[in-house]
Amino acid sequence: MLGASGVPYFSQWESAELAERFVDGSLSLADDPRWSASGARTPAEYQYWARKVCGLACLKMVLARRGLPVPAMLRLVERALAWQAYVPQGDRVAGLIYQPFVRWVAAEYAIAAEVAPDLTVGRTGIRRLAAGTWSW
Repeated sequence: MLGASGVPYFSQWESAELAERFVDGSLSLADDPRWSASGARTPAEYQYWARKVCGLACLKMVLARRGLPVPAMLRLVERALAWQAYVPQGDRVAGLIYQPFVRWVAAEYAIAAEVAPDLTVGRTGIRRLAAGTWSW
């Protein structure tokens, strides 16, 4: 699916059309009919990760826009874990941890990025994006 900008759209949920129901709690993520497309081994594994991977959904959009292969979400989770961009802590997960993420995407996808904790609105590119002058 293409977003309005022409960038391929990926949701953190395999059934993006059910997002409202996942968010409002009227449908459990374990009941996502397309959970297995995520690469999860079980609905429970999918449910554990699906609320935590919005940053990886963004990565999928970048990969697709660049014409690179787009792995299943749990394959990206495995790589993020290997690079310590996510650190499971029981029911919680620390992450997306930016510095390890930046190292990972540079090493494996040749994506240049930087961690910038003190951004101003002008530096973020939000104004250029809103004006339609953002370039990839």
